[in-house]
Amino acid sequence: MVHFIELLLVFGYVNFPVRFWLSVRKFGTSRFNDALRSDAHMFCLDLVAVFFGFAACYWIAYDTLGIAIPGVKDLASWEAQVVAFVLTAACLALAFVNGRQRFLDATRAGMPEAALRWLATRQIIVASEVSAALVQAPRVIKRM
Repeated sequence: MVHFIELLLVFGYVNFPVRFWLSVRKFGTSRFNDALRSDAHMFCLDLVAVFFGFAACYWIAYDTLGIAIPGVKDLASWEAQVVAFVLTAACLALAFVNGRQRFLDATRAGMPEAALRWLATRQIIVASEVSAALVQAPRVIKRM
């Protein structure tokens, strides 16, 4: 029963970043590439969380079905359960830290809206940083 709950949590979360980044890509490859350049840490943390989720799925399959990668030593059932639980907790912790505001509207129509909101917020932040830099820049006055 614990594995079933873990699988629901993992597949429920892994769906979110994949749909989010696909929604960002729908707005154009140039915006997608700009987003990856400026917020690479967000993309990387999403990849790490997805990896933790898939690793938890492997250990759940190892415990319930006996599927093992060659070269992996035999583990007791409780060890595989602990590893799967820790990986699921790590996946959800990264989801909470990295995607707290992005996945509030996780419906089929809400995810593109969340991606658009995120892209617009990025542009507003960049514009405010540029205007602040222009205000602080020394002005050159030419005298004739």
